[in-house]
Amino acid sequence: MKLRKKQSEIIAKIKKGFKTNNKGILCACCATGKTIMSLSYAGDLIKLRKRVAIITFSKVEIRLQWILENLDKKIIDPHLIQVVCKKEDVGKFLKAGIPAVSNSNISKTKPVTIFLPQSVGKEDFGKFDYFIIDEAHEYLDVQDGLLKKIIKKHSKPHAKILGLTGTGFELIGKGGFFSNGFKIIYDMPSALKDKAACDCEVMGEYFDMKFSKDCYNGLDLS
Repeated sequence: MKLRKKQSEIIAKIKKGFKTNNKGILCACCATGKTIMSLSYAGDLIKLRKRVAIITFSKVEIRLQWILENLDKKIIDPHLIQVVCKKEDVGKFLKAGIPAVSNSNISKTKPVTIFLPQSVGKEDFGKFDYFIIDEAHEYLDVQDGLLKKIIKKHSKPHAKILGLTGTGFELIGKGGFFSNGFKIIYDMPSALKDKAACDCEVMGEYFDMKFSKDCYNGLDLS
């Protein structure tokens, strides 16, 4: 899959950030393609023989979004991914072409594992080189919590953490989890100016923003 120019630039900034820091945040507005960019970045990491954990928010639909986006865009070979879900859901996920596993059948070596923090009990998910945390603002606040314990338990030495959010102010402010990490911020006005967001008319109406038709090139960039 060929990324848009702005998406490629953001991935390059992420790679540069990790050269000097072990954690960073991509705070980008809706419709700029955070999922696609992260999958592309994970694909690059796999080529370097790195193991990636993608931790999603609590809804099943979010996990499905990641894997369905990948199947649609053909970014990562599905055989290199496992999606952790409830035992009773494995069968229907597999029928839909989703590489699902239950907690008791998790591979400790699969390059990419997609799971919820609540999925991790006493099971050993193995160690990861990189953690990509979707909707990071939902979990990584200034208090210690489940997600931080998971990262500590399942990290390889010098593991890297990338948070994804559209509303990350509490994470990058004083005392926030990413306050001492690198920060890549891409807001709605910038995305509209760059013609790098899809569904702009909907988003513009939602945020009560006024912009001309030339702010959007008509393509779905998600």
